[in-house]
Amino acid sequence: MNNKPYFLKDETDRKHYLAIAELVREKLGRNSDRNKQIIYWKAALLPLLYLTFYIVSIRHLSSPWIVLSCYSLMGIMGVFIFLNLIHEATHGLLFQKRKWNRMYLYVFDLIGLNSYIWIQRHNRLHHNYPNLMGWDGDIEQSGLFQIFPQDEPGSHTRWQHLYIFILYPLYLFSWIFIRDFKDFFQKGRAVRRLFTIPLMEFIKLFFFKAFFIGYMIVLPIILGMPLWLAFLAVFVETVAGSIFALMVLLTPHANTENKFPVLSGGNQLDISWLRYQLITTNDVQLNNWWTRNCMANFNYHVAHHLFPSVSYSQAPELTNIIRAYANEHGLPYRSFTLWGSLYRHYLLVKRNAIQAKEIFAEDL
Repeated sequence: MNNKPYFLKDETDRKHYLAIAELVREKLGRNSDRNKQIIYWKAALLPLLYLTFYIVSIRHLSSPWIVLSCYSLMGIMGVFIFLNLIHEATHGLLFQKRKWNRMYLYVFDLIGLNSYIWIQRHNRLHHNYPNLMGWDGDIEQSGLFQIFPQDEPGSHTRWQHLYIFILYPLYLFSWIFIRDFKDFFQKGRAVRRLFTIPLMEFIKLFFFKAFFIGYMIVLPIILGMPLWLAFLAVFVETVAGSIFALMVLLTPHANTENKFPVLSGGNQLDISWLRYQLITTNDVQLNNWWTRNCMANFNYHVAHHLFPSVSYSQAPELTNIIRAYANEHGLPYRSFTLWGSLYRHYLLVKRNAIQAKEIFAEDL
């Protein structure tokens, strides 16, 4: 196992963080009963809606438009479940007891995504080392893309700013059927750096993947769904979910305005943990009923990285504290519009593609 990176110890930044934490304790108590009740209702309602769309599709096997519409809604509902519930359970915030959070994470497995590897990739790697090549398991992608500016470009990456519009909509399809398996079996993946995967998790991986394929493809075919429609439905489901999910996943980290730090000798990062989180993470300028109640306040991402043990229901108030403190003390807090964030991500992909072109031009 590789030794994990460590941050610069900066006493001033440590005091900054402690001061922010003290303001948080003073101004924010536990979630209100109303907020917790809303989250509990979501924990029951959202999976029920997912199941309802599935049942409707099964009852209308002869109607391709109904089947494809329901599968598309299942893909979008899966993203809602992830944002509002799975992410909370991952950080132990959905329920008070840890075992209940762990149990609820099986919902993630049931909708096709491996919960064990997600926890390791997200909690242990991404939250500690966002935008750090070789350590941020959430941003680590296939060799088809060069996201990290310092990564080794391939001959194909010179065109990546063009084919992202074709391949990005396949994001969840790749996650379900390729990425999870690569994290389990491919040496050199970020998630293989800090721990050994237990045998039982390999068994769970194959069991839940088979279960997902069984109820999404095999059972509908047995009940009379045409083969072509069954495969098309799963494809449509993952595309619909991918387009929706990427609006959330692409906006807070991977763009031209955020830094991609590089390790110095001995796995040292020449920056404090506080400033590291601030220079690799941005907020998104959205605050409306939809983002608060349906999108789990995904736009308040800086607050989540600095205080991952605080529920998303308190993210707006927490962000106000962080933003005010950062402005007062000159800390690098940043926030962009949704489309501005997405455009900056495209510019990052294009910039890396241009660099790849220049490298291969020199080789010629």
